[in-house]
Amino acid sequence: VHWGSTILQTWVPPTIGQMGAVRMLVNDVSNTAGGYMFNGACYMIAYYGGGTQGVEMAQTWHIFGDPSVQLRTDVPKTMTVSHAPEIDYGVTTFDVDVSDKAPIEDALCAIYHPDSVRLYGSGYTDSTGHVTIQFSEPLYATGRVILTVTGYNRTPYIDTIPIQMPRVGGDDKRFKTVFLLVSNPSNRIQLAYTLGRSGPVEIRVYDCQGRMVRTIEKDYKETGRYTHVITDLKSGVYFLKIRTEDYQVHMKVVLLR
Repeated sequence: VHWGSTILQTWVPPTIGQMGAVRMLVNDVSNTAGGYMFNGACYMIAYYGGGTQGVEMAQTWHIFGDPSVQLRTDVPKTMTVSHAPEIDYGVTTFDVDVSDKAPIEDALCAIYHPDSVRLYGSGYTDSTGHVTIQFSEPLYATGRVILTVTGYNRTPYIDTIPIQMPRVGGDDKRFKTVFLLVSNPSNRIQLAYTLGRSGPVEIRVYDCQGRMVRTIEKDYKETGRYTHVITDLKSGVYFLKIRTEDYQVHMKVVLLR
């Protein structure tokens, strides 16, 4: 992160702004790059009583980079992070506890799915060191997710957590029948779905004129999770017609090549 001027400047008043920023950092008033840089400029403006000298200098300064970057003011210490070794497919939350002899508050915890390049959720720990990460959408993904935990003057914690898939066979009330299009619009049709009940599944593709162009699935399927990827259709708008014993849905798909 760089804090700099877009024009040439004299030595003073910029040093006044730098002094204000350093005081905030040394006294632990703010520990983010944007926090101490912006407030340093405000200190410079206040120092000159709101006159043009301080204001004009502040107007030429810009933050290049991410202002939320947390700066270290001490040798970073490790954290003890506790969480489940696996994460279930389709869940919407994930619990994390962070400590170092005592609970660590305000540790930022995030769940990321690298295969789909998607951040599912993040949150800060409370005074007990606990956070329940709320997902923006259910975890209808396969493979693994990455848990990252960061804190002020702390060494980042990164762990890979496998996604536990539903068992196949029979009926399982823990899982609902759900169909999900991955990345729409896209250059392919990628359909992921979970069956909460064994039975016949029929998936067909239609064009804008109502003509059937492809049968993706027409078979009896056991309870579980399935994926279909279609890559050979031309650019255009298509519709998926999906039907099971107790479920029916239509989905619009846009293909771009």
